[in-house]
Amino acid sequence: MTRSRKTICRNRAGRTMSFPRITTGRRLFLGGLLSASGLPLIAGAGPVYAQGAGQAASRRLRLLVHFVPNGFYMDGMAAAPGVGGWELPPLLSAMQPLKHKVTYLQGFQNAPAGDRSTHSGQTAGLLTGVSPASGDVLRAGVSIDRLIAARAGLTTTLHLATEPPYTFCTPDDLLSCGYRSSISWAGSAGPVPNISSPDQALRTLFGGATGADPAELASRTRLVTDYLRDEAETLRAQIGGEDRERLSEFIDATRSVEVSASEYERLSACDIPPGVDPIQFGVEALSDAMADVVELAFRCDATRVVTLMEGHGASDRVFGNLGVPEPFHYVSHHDNDPYNVAAYETIVHWEVSRFSRLCQRLDAIDDGNGFSVLDNTVALLVSGMGDGNDHDVSDMPALICGATGLIPNDACFSLPDGTPLANLHISIAGLFGVELDSFGRDGSGPLQELQVL
Repeated sequence: MTRSRKTICRNRAGRTMSFPRITTGRRLFLGGLLSASGLPLIAGAGPVYAQGAGQAASRRLRLLVHFVPNGFYMDGMAAAPGVGGWELPPLLSAMQPLKHKVTYLQGFQNAPAGDRSTHSGQTAGLLTGVSPASGDVLRAGVSIDRLIAARAGLTTTLHLATEPPYTFCTPDDLLSCGYRSSISWAGSAGPVPNISSPDQALRTLFGGATGADPAELASRTRLVTDYLRDEAETLRAQIGGEDRERLSEFIDATRSVEVSASEYERLSACDIPPGVDPIQFGVEALSDAMADVVELAFRCDATRVVTLMEGHGASDRVFGNLGVPEPFHYVSHHDNDPYNVAAYETIVHWEVSRFSRLCQRLDAIDDGNGFSVLDNTVALLVSGMGDGNDHDVSDMPALICGATGLIPNDACFSLPDGTPLANLHISIAGLFGVELDSFGRDGSGPLQELQVL
């Protein structure tokens, strides 16, 4: 099935219409979905969640944190600063189609993340700006995604991963598994678990909201879209032909994504060749399926805050699809060996291309008022370190795609030495109307580079 990229966020005349009141409950999700997707709001259903204050209130701003493990080969990430006429560095070349919507920042320092051993501190400290706690309790502060969601009134967040949690821990440091497996943290409540199954992710977003029995959903006797279609039948009788067509279009698009996710689950369960590690199987297929979930979640406003980990913090994935037979973590410690450098660059380039592909898909969805979904998304590409060879946290890059008009776009900045990564988090929070004077251990204020004059 070919999925339409055409918006379903309003009728062709751009009018906002209203429906007679119908009962909520099981239709609450569908009502919020339709209000965001283009069909008029079901009276009494209410929005999916309250609007945040500030610039996000009129732009329906979203946050996507796209994490890649093991850092970057920094020689391939260096770019001359500039606005408009600057050139993307080699390892970011996949962003060329969207360069006019890219903001690239070089030279962050995340000193608190360096307090705890390598990947543990650098993964858990990435969005929290603090050093993970020692002892027998997982604790790493509140990550910026969770803080934004709480302060801006966004009650639904989604946390995805394309690799299972890290499990190779030493007996004297069992907490490393937890710290390397999550970038989203809820303070004393610990890490926010990731969903590493696209099928489960869809059911988390859609299944519970339909009011369907979880056991029946799990039995796979019906797809989630079957339940949405049941609810849509009541609504269909109250809307005109044009909006009926859009309702059917959305249900069909949702089914297409769900079938894709289901096919991946079947593939990973049934078609793994003998002797192949299931964790290493189907890397690209899983990445595709998770991108489908993110696109659909943002398209229908099921959530406005998503974190996506393309591997845990010390990923040892083998990218056979790229012709790299060695584990990712191994080649990231390249020691300037030409073979390892080439393998490292190959994997990093692939990861950036996955991010670019997802951003291009978001850019193809009209979000109203002349903006695409990407324009209304702060899509952040980041890792827990700079160069993976020595776990460097003193020279870290970060790339934002989107947030069009809210920050300088088509721009590259080289930051002053010692600029805290937490200052980037403060700037991003400000876009959502969440004003912070400090964040984490060393965040001291927003980045001047991201101010729009």
